[in-house]
Amino acid sequence: MLAFYRDTLGLGLIRASERFAGFRTPGGGGISLHAGATSSAAPGAMVVLEFEVKDIDATVARLKTLGVEVGPIRDEVFGRIAVFDDPEGHHLGLEQRRAR
Repeated sequence: MLAFYRDTLGLGLIRASERFAGFRTPGGGGISLHAGATSSAAPGAMVVLEFEVKDIDATVARLKTLGVEVGPIRDEVFGRIAVFDDPEGHHLGLEQRRAR
C-alpha cells in the first residue's frame, strides 16, 4: 500500500511503520494512513479522499500509464472529477475546480 501512495500517486514519504504512513502532498499539506480496526462497511465505502489537481487530463493519463484503472472524467457544476481505487479498494478521486 505504501508503494502505491508514494510511487504511483507521487506523494513524498515522511515516515512509515508497520501500521502508519505519513505523506507530504505537492502543495505542502499532509496525509496520514493508519491501519485501524475493521468495519462492517465494504472496503472504501465510508470515505472518498479527493486530490485537487491543476490538470485532470494529464493526471489521469499519467495514472493510466502506471496501470491504475481510472473512471471517465465527468463534468460537474464545480469542476471536473474522476475516480479510482487504491490497491485495497479504497475510493479515491481527482478534482479540477472550474476557473472562477
